[in-house]
Amino acid sequence: MHFSVVRIFTESILRYGLPPSFLSCVLAPSTKSEKKVRSILEGLCDTGNSMYWKSEDDAKAMGGLEQ
Repeated sequence: MHFSVVRIFTESILRYGLPPSFLSCVLAPSTKSEKKVRSILEGLCDTGNSMYWKSEDDAKAMGGLEQ
């Protein structure tokens, strides 16, 4: 099992309080469809924390929300 998978599992449970039976996935859209995928995710997760779905270029354009 890859270390990243173990990290996602433990942080999701310990830090965010998810139950042990959750689904995590990795998306790797093509460069051509990346903006469309980000906008769909932003619409699905309409919690006000949409800065997590922004690309680095969008964050710079919005006034430096990058970390």
